[in-house]
Order: sequence, then structure tokens, then C-alpha cells
Amino acid sequence: MRNKRPAPQPTPHALPTLAATVREQTGCAWSRARDLCRQGRVSLDGERCTDPALRVPAGAVVTVDVHA
Repeated sequence: MRNKRPAPQPTPHALPTLAATVREQTGCAWSRARDLCRQGRVSLDGERCTDPALRVPAGAVVTVDVHA
């Protein structure tokens, strides 16, 4: 008989950081992704976000303005 376990629930640490999402979207280096966040060039669901370590919830819209 198999031991059935419930599916693991996502933890906040399983969510990607804002810098990781920026890096994935732009293909830039980690340092550049963090700088874009700190410089206020990244929006999360329409609000400017300057914390590159912020965890991005599923379904959130991240917008990056690399030329600002």
C-alpha cells in the first residue's frame, strides 16, 4: 500500500525574487537586474518596486523599463 501525502504547499521562499524575474525577462546579468530594481525601473502590478529581494507572487505582472 502506498503512503499518500498531500501536495507540498509553496512557501514564500519558493517564489522567485524580483531580480530573478527581471533577469529572466531581460536576459541581463544579476548585477544589472538588481541595479534596475534599485534604480526604480521595475514595477510590480503597476507599482514601482525598488527591493530586488522581494518575492514575486504567482500571476503578478512585472514591467521593466531598461531605457529609463
